[in-house]
Amino acid sequence: MGDTDFEMTSIKSLKSPYSQNPVFFVEQSNRYTIINNENKGIIVLDDDWNAVKQIYIGEDILLPEIIYVDFSRNRLVLVLEETYCFIDIDNEFVKLIPTPQEFKTVRFKALYHFTDDAVYMNTNKGVLYWSLEEFTVKLVEDVQVADRLFGEFYTQSKGKHSYFHKGILIYFDSNNITIIDSLKKVEIKDFVDINCFDVAATSRYCLAVAEDKLQLIKLDNDDKSKFISFKYPLYGACTVFFEQDDELHLVLLRWNDLEETSYLEEYFIDFDNLPDHVVI
Repeated sequence: MGDTDFEMTSIKSLKSPYSQNPVFFVEQSNRYTIINNENKGIIVLDDDWNAVKQIYIGEDILLPEIIYVDFSRNRLVLVLEETYCFIDIDNEFVKLIPTPQEFKTVRFKALYHFTDDAVYMNTNKGVLYWSLEEFTVKLVEDVQVADRLFGEFYTQSKGKHSYFHKGILIYFDSNNITIIDSLKKVEIKDFVDINCFDVAATSRYCLAVAEDKLQLIKLDNDDKSKFISFKYPLYGACTVFFEQDDELHLVLLRWNDLEETSYLEEYFIDFDNLPDHVVI
């Protein structure tokens, strides 16, 4: 960290000691920020991060392999060790179904798509279709027929590390990133300068996530990026990246094992007025 680096301050924060609730995931839907409630369920936070709902799932069950979020309808699908879990936050409805025997060895990937009554989930065995009416799971034979938009995304990103959220697909291979939505396709080649393990995107920005820093890229001018370094070592941090009312926000979940405390922080990012290097 250089002497001239600007240090960002969070616009809100939440501290949770491990003895109270070790927070290990953070997700966001249209109306809520969602964190785990120990290993037993979820805590639903409002815009000010006040807890407005606590939804119980089961005892020592909540160690999700992957979490899929239906942003517009405030619904979640969690793939747990032995079950699939569906949560309708607004109606506080939870449905657990045992993992079908034929899908016990399936590995789930980041690409998914919700409809009103189903969710499509990309896996190493192909796409699974889970009915949210009958709560049955089956392998989809023809993705294009099942859902055209998802089929296009699936074909484009097959075999690559992908991220799909609010109708935006992003996938990366080495340091090349491709972002696709219903209106445009943006390719960023040989531009990511950090050893990223994850990516996220909005309609105007891309975020590359590494163990020690973040790279924020403006999509309409991809030779321009800003770097956000971590003031303290931050391994395996969880990030949520979104635009709201034309404002860019970053939610960061990090852990301090020495203090045995989880920290949830939200930052407002004014890209055009942000220095090239900042710390948080």
